[in-house]
Amino acid sequence: MPVSQSASWLPHTNIVLQPYTAATRAHKLGLNNQNDSIKKLLNRAQADMLVTIVSDEFIQDDEFCPLTVAGFDSIAWSTLIRTAEDLKFGGPLDIADRLQRGDENTYIKPFIAYLVQRVTLDRSALKTSSSPLVLAAFGLEQNVAGFAKAQEIIRDTSYIYPVDNNGQFIYSAETSFAHPVVAKGISTNWFSQKKYGKLVGAQKQHLFASSIKSKPLEFEMTKGMVIMASCIIYAVLLDHKDSKPSNFPPKGIQDKWVTFRELLDKVERTNKLKYHKFMHELYLSASREVGPATHSYTQNEVLKRIDWEAFEKDTDSDLVPAPAGGPVHVDGDGADVVEGETLEGARSTT
Repeated sequence: MPVSQSASWLPHTNIVLQPYTAATRAHKLGLNNQNDSIKKLLNRAQADMLVTIVSDEFIQDDEFCPLTVAGFDSIAWSTLIRTAEDLKFGGPLDIADRLQRGDENTYIKPFIAYLVQRVTLDRSALKTSSSPLVLAAFGLEQNVAGFAKAQEIIRDTSYIYPVDNNGQFIYSAETSFAHPVVAKGISTNWFSQKKYGKLVGAQKQHLFASSIKSKPLEFEMTKGMVIMASCIIYAVLLDHKDSKPSNFPPKGIQDKWVTFRELLDKVERTNKLKYHKFMHELYLSASREVGPATHSYTQNEVLKRIDWEAFEKDTDSDLVPAPAGGPVHVDGDGADVVEGETLEGARSTT
C-alpha cells in the first residue's frame, strides 16, 4: 500500500527529478544528478534486465512479455525491486520498499521510465546485429523477388525450420527452431565478446539449467532466447518485405511470442527427452561449448587399452638401416665405422 510522501524514507533513497513540463507531462529521472546508491542501482538494473528479458523467469506469464509495452514496464519494475534487494537496499523504508510503496508519479514511474528507455535501445540493437545473418541465410536480395520471398517465408512461418537437400522446409516437431539461423542469431547476440555476451556469461550458472534431473550439467538454451531470436528473425524479414526499416518490436509481435512459446511448451510436454536433447544441442551450438564428458578413463583403462605384447616384440621396422657402404660397427670412442673403412678414415670425416 502506498504511503505518504512525508514518510521517513532513508536519505539515500531520494532521487533528483528533471523539471516537469507540459510537453512530457511526466517527471523524468536522469543518471548524472543522482547519489551513488541510486546510480549503482540503475546501472546494475540495466544489466540485470537485459538478461531477464531472455531468461525463463516470466516465460509463462503474458503480462511480462518483453515485446509489449506493458510487459516491458512490468519486467523493469520487478527488476528494479529485485536488484535493490540484491544490493542490500531491501530493508524497511529503503529503496526496494520505496519502489513498491512510494509515490507512483514522482518515484516509481520515473525509475521505470528510465530503465525502459535504456534497455529499449539495447533491445533494438539485437535486430540490427541479426539483420545480415537473416538476409544471408535465406538468400534475400534487394529486389522484387527478394521482397516476395520474404513475404512467403513470413506467411508460412517457415523461418524457424531447416530445409532439405531440395530446398524445401522440413516441418516437424523435432525440427522446430532447428534452422541454423536461429542458433547463429543467438550466438551473435548473446554469446559474443560484446556487452550482451559478457552479461550472459557472468550469469551463466543462474540463467541456464537442465530440465532432466539426471543430466544437471547438460545446460539447455532458455526458451526466452529461442523465442526472442525467432521474433527478431520475423522482424528482419518484415523489414525486408516492406523494403523499409521499422521499430523493434513491430506491431502485433506478441502473437508470435505466444505462438513460439506454445510450440516449445508442446514439444517439451510431448517428449521431454527429445526436447532436452534439442535444447542442449542448441545451447552447445550457440555458445560454442563442448558438452560435459560422460566418462573419464581410469588409470587401469588407459594402460589396459594398449597392446603391450605387440609393443614388446621387435620388428624389422625397429632396426636401424645400415649406410650404403656396409654394416656399421661402433669403436671404443663411440664413432661409427663402416666395414672396409679404416678407423682413421672414419674419424677424419667426423
